[in-house]
Amino acid sequence: MKLIVPILLSLNFFFSVGIHSAKLPLNATSLSVSGFGVASNFNTWINPASLANNQKTHFNFSSNSWLQDVEGSYINYTFDRSKISVHTWAVDQLEQYGESPSDAPLGFFGSRIIFANYSKGFSKSGHSMGFNLSYIYMTLLELDDKGFALDFGYQKKITELLTLGFSGKNLFCDFKSGDSLPKLITLGIKKDFNSLPISIFLDIYDDQDKGLGSFKGLKYKNKFFELIGGLKYLDDFDKIDMSFGFNIVRENIKFSIATLVKNDDSIGNPVFYQVEYSF
Repeated sequence: MKLIVPILLSLNFFFSVGIHSAKLPLNATSLSVSGFGVASNFNTWINPASLANNQKTHFNFSSNSWLQDVEGSYINYTFDRSKISVHTWAVDQLEQYGESPSDAPLGFFGSRIIFANYSKGFSKSGHSMGFNLSYIYMTLLELDDKGFALDFGYQKKITELLTLGFSGKNLFCDFKSGDSLPKLITLGIKKDFNSLPISIFLDIYDDQDKGLGSFKGLKYKNKFFELIGGLKYLDDFDKIDMSFGFNIVRENIKFSIATLVKNDDSIGNPVFYQVEYSF
């Protein structure tokens, strides 16, 4: 499917595909919970504090198909309590038109954005904290932009079965163009159960762009597979997105697939595939 973008709207498209792609989940793990689960021990995208309890070294790759031919990839290396990762988003074969109506495009172009991230978690006196520092570069036609963004996360085990999480994404941004990423503030809990292999997640968030919302999720786990799903209420609770994930675990290899059923699915639904190898 090709996108038709008038040349006079190129700058707006660049901003939406570029800067706002920083808000997209970066792998199948994060997509399966709509990017949330701030008190979880697996979604470092929303909360780098979960790295404070990491006890394994692993390599992770995800192939991501978003909406309208927007394609991405993600790769990371996690060791000790640190993570180094790179992910990209790109869209090609955009048709470029001038000011006058025409049946034929003047040409074709694409947009790309690259994120290079370093994340670190640490613990002190029962409190887990973490940060994520991102360098972001984006390009469209002869336009480009680059800058840095900083996230912060916090987690605390209230009891053995209840965990509290808090995160602030894009708390600090500095871009060459003067633009900034919208802040995302999230507070949530994770509830485990002694007699059941499930975890329940509840998040409340404030998106600087879209207002207040919430996420409710459930994860079922055994030694062979994991099932994850959730409901994300957005735009001041007026809309709902549903996310689903399925993981197959075989010794030190995990295969994952996740999808997001958006409130408006007329332009399709994202699907991400991921493989993780633990050392």
